[in-house]
Amino acid sequence: MALESGQLVGAIHVLPFNRSRSTWQVKWVTSTTLAVGSQLLRYALETVLEARTWVLEITTQDSDTLALYRQNGFQPLAHCTYWHLHGEALTALAQAPVEAPSLSLVGNGDAYLRYQLDTVAMPPLVRQVFDRHPQDFMVPVWQTLWYQWRAWQGQSRPMQNYVFEPQRKAAIGYFCLGFDPHAPQPHAVDLTVHPAYTWLYPQLLAYLARLVPPEPGLRLACMDYQPEREACFQWAGAVPQGETLWMSRSVWHKLREAKLNLQELPSLAEVLPHLQPVPLTRRDSLAGDQNMAQ
Repeated sequence: MALESGQLVGAIHVLPFNRSRSTWQVKWVTSTTLAVGSQLLRYALETVLEARTWVLEITTQDSDTLALYRQNGFQPLAHCTYWHLHGEALTALAQAPVEAPSLSLVGNGDAYLRYQLDTVAMPPLVRQVFDRHPQDFMVPVWQTLWYQWRAWQGQSRPMQNYVFEPQRKAAIGYFCLGFDPHAPQPHAVDLTVHPAYTWLYPQLLAYLARLVPPEPGLRLACMDYQPEREACFQWAGAVPQGETLWMSRSVWHKLREAKLNLQELPSLAEVLPHLQPVPLTRRDSLAGDQNMAQ
């Protein structure tokens, strides 16, 4: 938070983006002036020493905040469009004669498979910025128990499955549906498909359409490097709801070097008495004779 004369003039919220904490995310910045926002951002960038990269997601209509991030070194990384699939389009998709894929339950034992899928589904620059590892796809025991308790209470719970390709021994598709039977907003879906298996999109969408009611429907996301996904959303009858921009910047923290105190160094007179003569080996003697001969 930023205070001026005892009054709150700005605040910032940041959090780790991955388990290794090499990438951090700016969730939001609010300030009365551009100068205060810049001070808050610089404070976060200089304080979190473990962060090598920062990312954020902002709506493209928020021009003031976009200017703030650009002024502080953030560059565009990727555009994201959110889609809403609901109503008659969702009902028609659920009833479509589309074959359901063979799904496997998600567990910590297949974290490396989902890590490989996530890696191959992203461009090199995005992959480098996100810097995800297999541990990012593992769920702690306490979180699993929490999900089970919420499901028992009839509250929201994530529904996760992935598609396994036995010949390649690799995961080629994955989804996580944030299902909440009491929420008025659409159910959010995290969807990942291997670029070589884009025919999975209709199958996964049809399967998801059979899990939720027509209203409020599904909320889907598509990055600008996923044209096949966008085409499938249009085919299914989804409607674009908004655009965001992912931005990133790298940071290098300058290490403070300790100044050399010459007075604390031992003098030459103190060092020489401790030097002891060492006999030459036969190999050293031969090398010395050859140098003299040259």
